[in-house]
Amino acid sequence: MSWKKGGIFNDLGFMLKEKLIFLIEAQSTWTVNILVRVILYLAKSYQDYIIRTGQDIYGGKKVKLPKPEIYVIYTGSRKARPETISLAEEFFPGEECCLDVTVHMIYDGEKGDIINQYVTFTKYLMNR
Repeated sequence: MSWKKGGIFNDLGFMLKEKLIFLIEAQSTWTVNILVRVILYLAKSYQDYIIRTGQDIYGGKKVKLPKPEIYVIYTGSRKARPETISLAEEFFPGEECCLDVTVHMIYDGEKGDIINQYVTFTKYLMNR
């Protein structure tokens, strides 16, 4: 999802067997603002899921939600490469926070694997 005239659009988000939401964002420039974007993607994806499945968030029955897993593929050259980044840690360090989201970071991958191929492809497109 990216911002387009007030709306958001995710690079890639999908359901797998109605159990998981994977939200994947390709990022060539390092910014912790990705955490804000993915939380908005997740909220929009849940909203769409609830509408599509006909669930009532105002009713007394607990809605069923798929478990989210959020990944960012980082294609830049930053030396520090954390395994995960956290909204609460980045934006509210040392404070109690009622909201958090953890993003799993994926880097170049192994030579020839699908992640490496994707990173190579995105770098090629950026350098054209």
